Amino acid sequence: MKKLFLISTAVLGLTVAHHQTIAQNVPAILTCTNNPTAQFTAVPACLGNAVTLVDGSIAPNGDPITMWNWSMPGGIPPSDTSQNTSTTYFSAGSHVVTLTVTTQLGCTSSVSLPVQVYNNPVANFSGSGSGCAPLCVMNYTDFSTSTDGNLASWLWNFSGGSPSVSTAQNPGIICYATPGTYGTSLIVTSQYGCKDSISITPIVNVYSWPSASFTYTISANTVTCTNTSSGGVTNWSWSFGDGTPIDTNATPVHTYSFGNTYNICLGVQNQYGCVDTICQTITITSVNENHLENKIAVYPNPFSTQTVLKTDNPFHNATLTVDNCFGQIVAQIKNISGQTVTFSRDNLPSGLYFIRLTEENGYPSLRDKTIAAGKLVITDER
Repeated sequence: MKKLFLISTAVLGLTVAHHQTIAQNVPAILTCTNNPTAQFTAVPACLGNAVTLVDGSIAPNGDPITMWNWSMPGGIPPSDTSQNTSTTYFSAGSHVVTLTVTTQLGCTSSVSLPVQVYNNPVANFSGSGSGCAPLCVMNYTDFSTSTDGNLASWLWNFSGGSPSVSTAQNPGIICYATPGTYGTSLIVTSQYGCKDSISITPIVNVYSWPSASFTYTISANTVTCTNTSSGGVTNWSWSFGDGTPIDTNATPVHTYSFGNTYNICLGVQNQYGCVDTICQTITITSVNENHLENKIAVYPNPFSTQTVLKTDNPFHNATLTVDNCFGQIVAQIKNISGQTVTFSRDNLPSGLYFIRLTEENGYPSLRDKTIAAGKLVITDER
């Protein structure tokens, strides 16, 4: 259908008698024969982001477009008169946008198109770790979801970790060398470019190791150890190198049964289970065996196959322990009573050995007491 428009006023001359001319205004009517073509493009957006609307309308020759009227129900803003515009929707799905254009001569055209708004994905993951440095975490797992399209990419950031970033859906091993508390973040992107992120702090706790150290003093055959460890130590384990049970006191006192060179080792543990160990070598040069309640005689000594040990006083449920020169237990006979013990060489090499006879104290928490001590010499001569 053709449109009629009032475009101007023309002056027509009317001739009357006596050659007089009278001017009269008469409206001039013009038909709009070429309408514009309204059209636009819309760039899909993610929820909460602006939809960009770009005008692509075509004007007829000689009649440029001078007005644009955008109608965007549900968007903010809901309307605009700019040539190009944008609007933000806060509900996902399809929304209708209408563009009406008007030319200089007043010719109009309208078009309505759907624009798409996609839901953002939801980032989520699990994973954690606690332990002594260096600590490696192997349980980072992606649990992100997307209602619009598939997830297309993942970007992990591991503060303090190595490697510090990953683009895998489920990262491999992440190791932390320095004690401290660390967080982890994840950014996920859908196939439509929509993103979401999540950060969790703290998620990794890396603890320091304690530092084991001690000093000692020696008086005759007794050594007094003083713990000087640091790092929140809560447990101590002392080994005195003579086959006696572990001592868990912070500052123990230990008496050796015979002179020798020994390794004293201290193991310490803090509240997080982190441990450290240090060993020091000491030498006991003399032992006063007269302090023992029993004396032991060995005959023959030296010997090549077997010998007999005899004490001055009877013993009950005792243990005979034989140590080499390095403080290592090489033989032991348990649950013996009386005053004599027969000891066979078996496969022991020739050399000097130290023997001690111990009885239970009767209290499980106390170390067995040494009632006699002496030396053996094994020879290959027969």
